[in-house]
Amino acid sequence: MILLGAGRTATFPALVPGFSMIIGYLALGVVPSIPQVIGLVIVVIGFRFALR
Repeated sequence: MILLGAGRTATFPALVPGFSMIIGYLALGVVPSIPQVIGLVIVVIGFRFALR
């Protein structure tokens, strides 16, 4: 088991809106707008850099 630490664990709440958007699309058929998709991409890229 790998321990993430407080710094890395603190980045997980930033993914909640993005996952909500994805689940909303898959479960409810709500199509996200272009700015929402761009925001999701920015958050995922930032999350990737934070976990290095």
